[in-house]
Amino acid sequence: MSPRERVPPEIDMPEAEAPAGPGQSLLVGSVVTGVDGLTLGYIKAVHRGGALEAPLAELVVTPQSLEEMCSVEALVGVVASHLGVEEAVNRVVTLAAEKLASMRGQLSREDVLPAYAYHFGLAIPYTAPVFKKLIGLEAFRAFPDNAFLGSLDQGRRELIEEVDEPLLRTLPEIFGEWFSGRVRGVVSHAYGAGGSELSARTGLAAPQQVSRAPEAEETVFHIGFGETRVRVRIVANVPLRNGEPVLIRGWYDPQVNEVKTVALLKLDGFEQWAQRL
Repeated sequence: MSPRERVPPEIDMPEAEAPAGPGQSLLVGSVVTGVDGLTLGYIKAVHRGGALEAPLAELVVTPQSLEEMCSVEALVGVVASHLGVEEAVNRVVTLAAEKLASMRGQLSREDVLPAYAYHFGLAIPYTAPVFKKLIGLEAFRAFPDNAFLGSLDQGRRELIEEVDEPLLRTLPEIFGEWFSGRVRGVVSHAYGAGGSELSARTGLAAPQQVSRAPEAEETVFHIGFGETRVRVRIVANVPLRNGEPVLIRGWYDPQVNEVKTVALLKLDGFEQWAQRL
């Protein structure tokens, strides 16, 4: 049985019902479909509290097939390790599907392993870039009989219009998760001027004292995800302009409504700024 066949009938997806109600009940790991009924991606996290007035879903927009997204064999190994079983594809997929079904999640075989990995916070062995969006949870629609299935009134191309997927998939150095969006509003550049070190005793700067280096420059701006705007801060002088498409590697902090940036890639020109590890 190939990884793309469906799970056994007793835990297979039921006939689709019309979505009912906002997505407040969706769980982390939920599969999200678009206006065409095809899978857009998965909910990696739901952020609440802090600086947020309403919950935000962190949606990972993935390639159309599991094979394009990651190493299926490696993902089977990751899930098998979490389940504590041998790495046999059929057994791993069946046990993962049963676990999700116990939480009212009935998914196609293609979606079981990534949904399980996102739900339990497991590392996914990506073999392609995937693009994250922060979207208000109220924008999603939930299915009443399936806690791991939701829909969004957008198409894939509309959702990630700023990226050229076929081109980016040819760049192994950017495989993995990136927030993608466009710069919105004013781009601020902050820096500290250099100068002579002051004497702790006299408060004066002696001529022979070595001047301190300028403080690290910082670029602060907002990125737009549809109606959602989030602050981005990176310790680097990055030349950006309003409306420019960017990819950002990092994590979202709802306490300050900010993406903590590890790397930034300008899609106009393929220039990257990254923290030194």
